Amino acid sequence: MLDGAFAQWRLTAEKRDWYPNVEGDGAKSLELIAPYVKNGMTEMQDYRYVPGLKSDDPEGLILMYLKEPSWRTWHGDTHWVRAGKRWVILNPRTSSPDDTYGRGWSELGEAITTPAFKSLLRATLDFLRENNRPFWTNAVQEHEMFLRSITE
Repeated sequence: MLDGAFAQWRLTAEKRDWYPNVEGDGAKSLELIAPYVKNGMTEMQDYRYVPGLKSDDPEGLILMYLKEPSWRTWHGDTHWVRAGKRWVILNPRTSSPDDTYGRGWSELGEAITTPAFKSLLRATLDFLRENNRPFWTNAVQEHEMFLRSITE
């Protein structure tokens, strides 16, 4: 669902390799793909989005994540028997309209531990900063504040 929405948005975007970025604001940027998702922003209300990434950025980065740990392993998961709650993340290579990465249209979600989540989100913010991505200061500030709020 989310991978297809990003792919559809990218087909209409001027720079097709970039994901939405409205001044580094996660919520405003995510609103750009809402028209491509059934129930729009309501469907995505549980997610946070990291603007400033491109589709060919490394897989070890975080494009989106659930706002809190979940029993699910991906957005559409209906199985609830898990060893424990994990952070569900999507990486920047989640969708490719031309199937460049040979993955088809599957939503590439992962369920990871809190230490792994914090490490990957910090690495993503460092990547934005080091690569001087548009509006990186706003994106970094937003997600660093979220990182500081995690008490686990």
